[in-house]
Amino acid sequence: MTVRPLRSVEVTRSSLRVISGRRLSFTSAFGWVLYTAAVVAAFLSLFFLRGAADESAFEIRQMHRRIEVEMDRQHRLQLEKTRLESPGEIIPIAEGMLGMVLPEDVVPVAAPRRQAAVNDVGGASERPPGEVSRSNAGREAAVPGRVE
Repeated sequence: MTVRPLRSVEVTRSSLRVISGRRLSFTSAFGWVLYTAAVVAAFLSLFFLRGAADESAFEIRQMHRRIEVEMDRQHRLQLEKTRLESPGEIIPIAEGMLGMVLPEDVVPVAAPRRQAAVNDVGGASERPPGEVSRSNAGREAAVPGRVE
């Protein structure tokens, strides 16, 4: 491949012109310094914010681990509580450690039911029959079974 030589380009004075430039002034240099400082500050702030976010994420992971450990411990304690509440487990502990024994004859005991007394307002109150209410305390009332 051959290349033809380039014809000479004639440049006339009228086709070129000179643009006068500005000298570098203090204000323009100061602007570039401020711009550079702002960019560096933004970069460093992103760097430090990333570090803070990583630290927070690490603390959250540690808290989750602690929660899992405590939930496992709670589950084990719940199982032990259930096991210790069973009668098959309570009887040997009561006999061995506390010296308790089961009675040979079991006698069921029932308490008599209390009847609701009517108070001064008209509602029922849980008071044994024959007991005087406070509003009737000043009056002479004979209460059965009461010795004065």
